[in-house]
Amino acid sequence: MPSSGGGTITPIAAPTSAAITGAPRAALPLDEFRRIIGFHPYHFWQLADNDKARITNNCNPLVKQYAWQNADAIGRAEILEAIELAERRLAEHLGFYPAPHYVSLSVPFPQFADRRQGYRRSWDAQGRWIGLSLQEGYVQTIGAESLTLIGNANVVMSDADGDGLNDTFTLTIATSVTDPGQIAVYFVAADRFDGSGASDRWRIAPITVSISGGMATIKGRAWTIVRPVLYEGLGTQAVDPGVAGNFASQLSVYRRAVDTTQQGAFVWETVPGDCNTADPSATASQPARFVVRDAPLGIIAGETASYDAATGLWSESVWAIDRPPASALVNVLAGFPLSSGQMESKLATIVARLAAAEMERGICGCETANRALAYWQFDVSRAAGANDEQYQVSELDLDNPLGTRRGQVFAWHEIQNLRIQRGLSTG
Repeated sequence: MPSSGGGTITPIAAPTSAAITGAPRAALPLDEFRRIIGFHPYHFWQLADNDKARITNNCNPLVKQYAWQNADAIGRAEILEAIELAERRLAEHLGFYPAPHYVSLSVPFPQFADRRQGYRRSWDAQGRWIGLSLQEGYVQTIGAESLTLIGNANVVMSDADGDGLNDTFTLTIATSVTDPGQIAVYFVAADRFDGSGASDRWRIAPITVSISGGMATIKGRAWTIVRPVLYEGLGTQAVDPGVAGNFASQLSVYRRAVDTTQQGAFVWETVPGDCNTADPSATASQPARFVVRDAPLGIIAGETASYDAATGLWSESVWAIDRPPASALVNVLAGFPLSSGQMESKLATIVARLAAAEMERGICGCETANRALAYWQFDVSRAAGANDEQYQVSELDLDNPLGTRRGQVFAWHEIQNLRIQRGLSTG
């Protein structure tokens, strides 16, 4: 591609990873969904015995990992998919995700009216950097997710409520991290049976973290650290909560933070007449630095820049091509702020109830073991039958874009009060 000097450009490949494509994992932990809907903690995590955690319901309310492991019931994997879907659908109408998530967004760059001119900077008429709308509200910071291993810590199990079953795990580990919100816990490599690295699939949540004197103390719920391999296979049965070997003996502790040196890039595509390429789909990029102009509305601005790791400083660089870029690729942490390290309680309730409504089947074998779930899955638009009740529902409720199940109607009511209304902007 032609260059006028003043900067360097590098080829950029098509995005492939989940972080780049903007497909986040569920922000609401599975165990928080379980708590909100009111499921038995041990049975939801496939734990049962003949004593303290025995199954007393004829419907066998033991939740398996996958739907194909249990007749006429979905599993935790499908529940997680429903939570992810609920969060995406909410974000479409709210204008923001219900909790901060890492995402990489491709944003169209404003094109100047006079294409005969050459351009070397992204200045607007007010002398500021040109503004870009991410369409992602509540921007927390610009940068990519960074995971740094602190170390593996031994698990100590305890019975906090004195009922005879260990319900709490505790980790202690030395660390230079001072922000408890940057501590994340994952299954160790030996328990990641598929050989993959640390990712949201293997993350343990929720947890509570305290740091004092360079030591982090981490606590969580024992039923969330069953060794994952015990959930796999055709013949999966109840996992005995009284057997220590059924739980992880070590967990990996990471620092999960924002790498602000990886903010994104300005991207150019080829145009007719480019002399050094015959590929119309080729692109090139320059690293960029961005500033958050309006966090709730998701308005940012920026310019091509380079980062000097030795000094820790950024310096502006002019465009290597004398025409505006086609787009900006922006790495961002965006979403409604956490409350005490967790999704804000009102939003968590909305997500859980909408997720319940998105499920096509129950979690257990019959409705008596799914009363809360069945309540939010009930379709309020259905006509009354011989053994059914009649309901009078507002036409506005029936016409909502989420659907006519009770959880969908509930979510739509809440969206009206919480969503961001965007208008025209000059940046």
